[in-house]
Formats: sequence, structure tokens, C-alpha cells
Amino acid sequence: MVAMKPSLTDRSGRVLDYLRVSVTDACNYRCLYCGPGQTHGSLSLEQMLRICTIFHRLGVDTIRITGGEPLVHPSVVEFVASLSQMGISNLTMTTNASLLAPTANALRKAGLQGVNVSLDATEDILFSELSGGFSPHPVVKGIEKALEVGLSVKLNCVPLRNTYQEQVRQVMEFAYSHAIPVRFIELMPIGTHPSLHGVSISDVTSFLTNEYGVSNASLRSDSGKGPASYRNFAGVEVGLIGALTNCFCSSCNRLRLTSNGMLRSCLYHEDSLDLHTLLEQEKTDEEIQILIRRFVYKKPLRHDFEHQGIKDMTLASLGG
Repeated sequence: MVAMKPSLTDRSGRVLDYLRVSVTDACNYRCLYCGPGQTHGSLSLEQMLRICTIFHRLGVDTIRITGGEPLVHPSVVEFVASLSQMGISNLTMTTNASLLAPTANALRKAGLQGVNVSLDATEDILFSELSGGFSPHPVVKGIEKALEVGLSVKLNCVPLRNTYQEQVRQVMEFAYSHAIPVRFIELMPIGTHPSLHGVSISDVTSFLTNEYGVSNASLRSDSGKGPASYRNFAGVEVGLIGALTNCFCSSCNRLRLTSNGMLRSCLYHEDSLDLHTLLEQEKTDEEIQILIRRFVYKKPLRHDFEHQGIKDMTLASLGG
């Protein structure tokens, strides 16, 4: 008889088997809605691996490496290799892809399975405006290299009120020409400038329908590993994530580890568990597991972004 893996569950009965690990809050871009990180200090590679080992023993089988921009971390390939050797079954990364071309092959060999690339535009002027003055060309090269070496690629696009139609057109064209899915994600009110406004997924869907025709019926969901529902528009697999207008908290299976060692069970709520301090206090793995279980059990049922955002932190410092 095969022994069942232990699982992390909260008081609502949700199983938490997905951990987002921010290896750094530093980023080489300055995207309008993301902002620079604001944490102080960071976990060492050994500390991150120890924490991930503990979570793996608690049933976490999906790890997404995030930032900031994870590829600015000097040991990110080594980190990927160690997680792969640990036996993590679903190992992916979210990146802006600007540094991906020279590292994609090493990441693939280390065990990375796929990348979600933040791509909000593809033409020079709009990309520069949204990214803080940068060019899309290194990003395009990174995506193409990732595809070449066999990494799965998805695009993430955050449409903004004043530019969303052009954003959608550009990213859809790129997704079609490279035969990769794109996900449109509602802007979350985390550390954003008050003049910056997102657009609802219903508005994006209406624009997609007007621009490309009526879509196929819903193709699939992310099967418990993510919040997107997918449709097909003009040959492009399009994921729609209504973080605000279509709350998916009841099926949330995610935990987040910030680069300075704070475990968060919800983006919105400030409650956190300071794993870095526990490591510095030389707590045993068993003691840390008990504290993680207690913390995770209290995971809030849902966010409250529609009534109040988070102004004192940025997406970069929260790991996206």
C-alpha cells in the first residue's frame, strides 16, 4: 500500500499544494503597475532550499519561482536544479524574459519546465512606456530561445484602461505568430499609483469578441493549479483571470514566500509567518512544520481588494 503524502489544509478545507517562491525583489525593469521591491535582506540559497524541502514534505508539489525578476539572482539555475532533484513535480518560473535568452538552455537542463512571461506590449513605444523605458527586443529573444530549448511558454498581460486595446492587439498578434497561450489579468490594487487604472476582464472579453469574433466555449480551466479559464480567439488560446470581478478565492491553493522569508497565505491580508527568523533561531524542521500548519490553517477565505487595496507594498516585494 502506497503511503499518502501529508497535505496542508486550511479551515475552509482548501489544500495548499502550490508555493510561489520569490528569490529576489530586485528587478531590472520598472513596470508601471509593479514597482520596485521594498523588502530588506534576503534568504540565502541554502535557507530557501531548506524551506522548500519542508514544504515538499508537507505535500507541496508545485513551485513557481518569482521575483522581482528571478533571473537577476546569481544562483537561480542552481536553485532550479536543487528543486528538481528534490522531486518537485511542477517547476516553473515567472519572468520578464529580458535575461532569458542566455539562460534558457541551462534552466531547461536544470529541470525547469516552463515560464510565464510578463508581456504587456510588443511594439517599441508602448513597451517602453509600460516597462519604464526598455526595449521589447531582449524579451522577444528570450521567449524564442525558451521555445527553442523546449520550455513551455505562456504570456501574462495586465491591460490598463488607457492602453488596453492596443495591448491586446499587440500581444494577441505575438501569441498567434508564436503559437503560445496568453493570459489577460486584471490589475490588482497593490502599491499602484492612484492614477493607474486597470480594465475588467468582461471589458477585455468584449473587445476580444468584437476584434476577433465570437470565441469557442470555455476550453478548460487551469485544473486547480491556477485561476484562468481558457477560450479560443482567432486561433489563440486565451486565459482570462478576473482577480477582482470574478473572485476565485474559494479554490485558491497558493502560498507565497517573499525573498526575505515571510510566508503569506493571501496577497491581500497582512498576516505572515517569519520563516527567516525561525531559521535564525535554529528551529528544527519539525518545529517549523507545526508553525506552518497552524499559520496555513488560518488562511483567509477571500481577499477584499474591491473595497481596499494595498498601498505600502509593491507586487515586486510580494513576488507577484
